Amino acid sequence: MEQVREAMLAALDESGDDRFLGLKTRIRFAGDVQRMWDLRSELMKALANAQGEARAGETLRLVTGMFRDLLPEGLASGLGHQAVRERDPGWQGSFTKASPTSNNKF
Repeated sequence: MEQVREAMLAALDESGDDRFLGLKTRIRFAGDVQRMWDLRSELMKALANAQGEARAGETLRLVTGMFRDLLPEGLASGLGHQAVRERDPGWQGSFTKASPTSNNKF
């Protein structure tokens, strides 16, 4: 959990913007991984304001990946379908196959 905390704080430090002291404090004192998970949206907003949405999105994807194996199973769905497939190899999501009547091309 501390590696995630440090990555989130480092991302804000790299932004070079001093407006995020409150967010840094919330991240620094987040008591559990679920609270840190919830702070990702604030992190994205702050980074997007400072660096632009594309760069902020890249940073957030990296930080989000660090939550793998830290979150309770109910929150792990936020890590994407890959996390679900890793836990349940028999799982078949709708994104894996197009229906026979679908015109979707994968």
